[in-house]
Amino acid sequence: LHDTCKRFDLNMLAFENGIGYVDGLKLLVESNRNANPMAIVPGTRTGDPNAGSQGVWAPSSHFLPPFLRVNPVICWTYGHVWHFLRLYGLPYVSLYDQGYTSLGNTKDTLPCPALAKSAKVGDDKGEPKCEYWPAYLLRDYDMERAGRITAKPPKKKMQHTLSESSSTA
Repeated sequence: LHDTCKRFDLNMLAFENGIGYVDGLKLLVESNRNANPMAIVPGTRTGDPNAGSQGVWAPSSHFLPPFLRVNPVICWTYGHVWHFLRLYGLPYVSLYDQGYTSLGNTKDTLPCPALAKSAKVGDDKGEPKCEYWPAYLLRDYDMERAGRITAKPPKKKMQHTLSESSSTA
């Protein structure tokens, strides 16, 4: 995060530990009262759980402080996002290189099973250790949230995994 702020000359606003999403947004909006209207670019896409019927321009939800949502990637697929990030060499969270395709919190996020390589014995207890392909190799975009424990079941069965021979991006 600090590297990204430095690289793109961004100002970072950090909240104290324990400040939740809604309270953080309230503090952010209050501290920018001179911005009329205040706009936030959240990166929401149509398939996201909280996207609802948002368009490119959308007001904040009723339980949030007033601001304008700007959703330039609302119509992008999972593949569009990865193509853009890799084409322009943009930084992203390293967990995506470990097979995670959708990040929540530490209690509800696992690597995507569709990116699992064959299991290998390798940990100190002799239990199989699974390795994963990076997130940008996911072929079935409906599997994007398959690693989320609290997510609804994916639309398709999780039968297909990538093989060593299909590792080209």
